[in-house]
Amino acid sequence: MSLALEITNYINAIAVLPQQSFQTLSSSIERISILSTLAKTPLTLTELSETLNISKSSVYRHLKKLQSCGWITQLKDKSTKKLVYVPTALIYLCYTVDDNKLIIQDDTICVIVPHCRVLLLKFQNKLIKSEKCPYECDRHNECLRELRKLAKRLGIDYPLDDAESIILVYKTVALKELSQQLTSPLLTIPVNKTRLLYRELLTAI
Repeated sequence: MSLALEITNYINAIAVLPQQSFQTLSSSIERISILSTLAKTPLTLTELSETLNISKSSVYRHLKKLQSCGWITQLKDKSTKKLVYVPTALIYLCYTVDDNKLIIQDDTICVIVPHCRVLLLKFQNKLIKSEKCPYECDRHNECLRELRKLAKRLGIDYPLDDAESIILVYKTVALKELSQQLTSPLLTIPVNKTRLLYRELLTAI
């Protein structure tokens, strides 16, 4: 099995992380850069260090923090025996707990946009990291068509070439997918591994 196929089989559509995990990510430019880089392609510790021009020891500390908070995980490339890091999901929702009930925070979300692998992070209504979809991408029009179809189905009437609109579409999709689980007590919902949404989009990895 190829590494790309292993990753496609492993990555979740949605992960539900506590607010502390979002604070851990958003408070560090380095961690945001690491997750943004891994959103585009799986990399080893050494490759991340060289790509970001950060010392290996510093990258390692950030990776361990991101891993412990549920943002990334490790996979082993069976052909090279190297350990690579990958995101755990495409859509990360933020939860808090009130009276032992799970509450999804509406103003906090992280999305890895399929096709172009762009990372969009919104924390407490502030867009921390925003990259426009690259118009030179040969799948850009296909991506926008898919988003427009999704938006129409969900009744969202917004231009879909900006970060806020893309976040809104994927947040709405994720919340609909989890709607049957949101009333459950916290203890029944760990870092969520739900069924894969739009599995075919993951082949862009």
